Amino acid sequence: AAVNNRSLVRMAGGTLSTSQSTITTILEDVELSQFRELQILCGPVVAAGSYGGSAAGPAVTVTPSPTATLLRDSYAEVTLYKEADKQSVMAGEPLTYTFTLTNQGNQAADSVTLTDQLPTGFSVTQVSVSAGGATTVLAPGDYTVAADNTITIPSTTGKAITVPAATVAAPGIATVAITGTVAGVTP
Repeated sequence: AAVNNRSLVRMAGGTLSTSQSTITTILEDVELSQFRELQILCGPVVAAGSYGGSAAGPAVTVTPSPTATLLRDSYAEVTLYKEADKQSVMAGEPLTYTFTLTNQGNQAADSVTLTDQLPTGFSVTQVSVSAGGATTVLAPGDYTVAADNTITIPSTTGKAITVPAATVAAPGIATVAITGTVAGVTP
């Protein structure tokens, strides 16, 4: 099988049965993740076997050609990676935690909420969200920091994080950067 201009082309010699295994056989060596929709076009069906004599009468044509459309499951598959920009800090120095959200799924992850326990003594000064080449700096009302220093993005009134869908070329990525100052804490 080969993919040509987003069309799957399969040249099959021999006899193909009409069972489900035929479709499996035809698609077994194709990476289906590159298709949003796969349409299977069934051409004229020709009976296989040996016949004696000659055929008489007009050819039978099926119009329109039978088709079947198989839709892939739509899903988001998000992983999270957290890192600090420094190994150690002095009191009063800035520190940034970066959260990288990676989506391997074929659908955007909408309404993502990020919750993290920040170290004692860490005071948030800025939160930004980047996705699709755009960065948004959140207003303090767009996230919450609880008494135990747990941050939740977004707040009940803030805009949810969206992690774009993966493409054939790369996964979808969104980053959240939380910058603040510390009061004698090592991350």
